[in-house]
Amino acid sequence: MAGSQLRPLDRCERPSSSSKARPSLWNSLASSASKRCGGSSNGGCVSTAAAAAPPSAVANGLTGKQIIHNHNHPENSPYPTDVQYDLSCPPSTTEGLVQLWGRLDLAERLELVRGLGGGGVEKLAGGLVAGGLLGDAITTLLAFTPTPGDVVMVVALLHALTQAKRFSLSVQLVCGEERWAWGRLLEKLQLVLSERPQDLAELNVTEWTIVQLKAKFNL
Repeated sequence: MAGSQLRPLDRCERPSSSSKARPSLWNSLASSASKRCGGSSNGGCVSTAAAAAPPSAVANGLTGKQIIHNHNHPENSPYPTDVQYDLSCPPSTTEGLVQLWGRLDLAERLELVRGLGGGGVEKLAGGLVAGGLLGDAITTLLAFTPTPGDVVMVVALLHALTQAKRFSLSVQLVCGEERWAWGRLLEKLQLVLSERPQDLAELNVTEWTIVQLKAKFNL
């Protein structure tokens, strides 16, 4: 056919630019998984804090440390934040104790535990485990003073933590930094025990006590 016989196309016959196929992501699920796992700088692993974080946190691109910080922030606590508590007169409820715990520094937290009776320690321990604060409790206890009284206090709270509901699950979610704190806590307890064995034995704390706690935490 000669070129002179060709006619120009009408406007309606011209291909529209909107008819072009739009590019699409191939296997978007694999792509997102790669960004979260294989493409991460920690060797392809997602931290337990990030794994336990709500989807909104992951979608917003929060890091593991940011997720932990936000999770422990008073504004994100499941307990009321508009109640004021006094350390010298601690609350009697689990909710109140956990809320107070979140507002105190390390020294004040230890002072709180020292002033609680057996029932109060159990309520606090149950609330800490239920609130995902088992690792937070471990790092706090690491600051105890090397005295028989504080050793008894630490052992009492550790034992109460092991008796709390969901303890076994919470142990699996403890992060690396908190595992390190657990190892240092054990070393510190054993050191005081070696220096004051008789005093601690009279308070029902022996080497066997530490061995049992170590087996239950399994960190």
